[in-house]
Amino acid sequence: MEEQVLKQGRQLHQRDEEVEALRVQLAVKSSQLDVAQEEKAKLQEELGMVKADNKALREKLAKVAGDQEAVTAERSTTTVKAYKTSLPCRKGRLDGIKRAWEGLASL
Repeated sequence: MEEQVLKQGRQLHQRDEEVEALRVQLAVKSSQLDVAQEEKAKLQEELGMVKADNKALREKLAKVAGDQEAVTAERSTTTVKAYKTSLPCRKGRLDGIKRAWEGLASL
């Protein structure tokens, strides 16, 4: 009987040690979880900043593209105006050449 009580005592002591070991493991895992959650929060914050930066860059890119289109249209308009302005001068030169040629041909 005494031996059985001693055996049960050893078993209880062993279980207490196992429970304590499990408590330590739980504390370690809980601490690791806290660290992981903090890291996740930091990464989510950084992701939010990156998304905001990307949005700002996309808006700038759209503005630059619009500006480029406006510049191209302005250049085209300016080129057409310059060409139209030069047409009377060209016509005048061609008329002068034509008269000179007719003058030479009549000789």
